[in-house]
Amino acid sequence: MLIFSSALSLEDQKKIVSKVEKYISEAKGKLLSCEEWGKKPLSYPIKKQTEGFYWFLRIELNPDAGAKLNNNLRLEDQTIRFMLIKTDEKQSVPVQKEVTPVVENPVLKPVETVKKEVKKPLIKSKKAVK
Repeated sequence: MLIFSSALSLEDQKKIVSKVEKYISEAKGKLLSCEEWGKKPLSYPIKKQTEGFYWFLRIELNPDAGAKLNNNLRLEDQTIRFMLIKTDEKQSVPVQKEVTPVVENPVLKPVETVKKEVKKPLIKSKKAVK
């Protein structure tokens, strides 16, 4: 996972991602997938920034080459944060899901109509019980 500065253009982001691809290929690794997740707010300010561009890269790399990639990513000025995570082959990859619009359920009625339909109170008052 890479997080770039919010001031960085898409072209500059792609240049840095291509550098990362170059580091991976030099280490005899493979880039399996590369997803741009777009501009998102950060959980907390990092380097006085509150937003960043998120990229998710799934790579196949030797463990020894991970340290070298880590050092190369640390030297990139426009990279706010990055994280290398070792996963199992069986483990699923997080995928950015599209937000589906909320559709009203035709079976459910709005609260106002339910209140109008209730004619008798459900709880009897103490005066009525005596």
